Amino acid sequence: MARWLPVVVLLTGLVRTDAQIVPRVEIYTAYTDNVFSNYQAQSDWMTFSYLDFDLALTSQIDLFYAGSASVFTDNDDLFSHTHRIGLTRYLHWDEEMWVTGAIDAALRLDRSTYDFRDYLLGHGVLEMRYRPGSAAWVLSAAYETKVQEYTHSTDYSFWENRARARWSRTLRPGTSLQLRTELATKSYLREADPDLLTEVLFGSTNRDRHLLQWEGGLRIGQSLADWAGLQLEASRRQNLGGSGRLDAGVLDTDDDLFDDRFNYEGQSLGARLKVLGDWGSEISVGARHETRDFVDRVAYDLDGYSLGTMRSDSRLSLSLGVQKTFWFDSPWLSEINLQLDLMRRDTDSNDPYYDATSHTVTTGIQIDF
Repeated sequence: MARWLPVVVLLTGLVRTDAQIVPRVEIYTAYTDNVFSNYQAQSDWMTFSYLDFDLALTSQIDLFYAGSASVFTDNDDLFSHTHRIGLTRYLHWDEEMWVTGAIDAALRLDRSTYDFRDYLLGHGVLEMRYRPGSAAWVLSAAYETKVQEYTHSTDYSFWENRARARWSRTLRPGTSLQLRTELATKSYLREADPDLLTEVLFGSTNRDRHLLQWEGGLRIGQSLADWAGLQLEASRRQNLGGSGRLDAGVLDTDDDLFDDRFNYEGQSLGARLKVLGDWGSEISVGARHETRDFVDRVAYDLDGYSLGTMRSDSRLSLSLGVQKTFWFDSPWLSEINLQLDLMRRDTDSNDPYYDATSHTVTTGIQIDF
């Protein structure tokens, strides 16, 4: 992707004026000492590339494309690329309320070793934001639906619906409060293959087709000075019914297919301090603690024997980020953002396979045209 960047810059600069295309290019390079987040601690270099195009068809309709690719140096079988195309429509807009709707479709492709992750996706969302007059509060709400068809793992294909709301209020100058709530359902499109999920492996057949989960959160923002701000956040995730399908042969703690959000419940606490520097620079320091109590996922020792309890993780993440933005007075180039991020994650798990520590260093560039 990097070698094509000059070509992308040239082409997008040429077409923007006539076609009203707004492109964005992002490239990130990262090193981690634990690419699979497990006790084996295997290191790798990674490159993530993103290419976005927004095309304003009319004053109310935008067409967009988003493409991405992930490249791994040592684990090259992890290479994948995703392509998404969609349409956004501004349904209503005035001083008090706006309503937007969007539909999109996506395709993900992996190499043969991991082609069980390949999918086709259809997605739609309807969003609303309301603020009456000069009120100190804002209410926003959204409904989102998604159908995801795994082309090689059809037992995991699903239909997901989410309804969420967020209420924000300025308590006093420099202090803000935000409350959010979300209710999500997930329905597997097919009955599970009886040979895929067994009571011997999991202690449960895990054949629920319909899952229900609630999530709620609280966020407080406090200005410390004109150049610094502190944000505190707490959230809770609770399963109200059903349990996700699992495959004991796939051990990837953060894989979207086998370890999605419906497989666990728990809570998290986080804090982040942001400091604004000169010439568009920003420093961010964050800490986050999260607990994950897995539903119907048995913990095993390293020899593969059940420990007689469900898996439970406690995660502590520490991060430090520095970014610098350059703005340009140019008809084809708007801004360039440079980033450097450091992260440490400690996972304390009763399943020794996932009891691990990882460190990641990421550098990146984002170009807005």
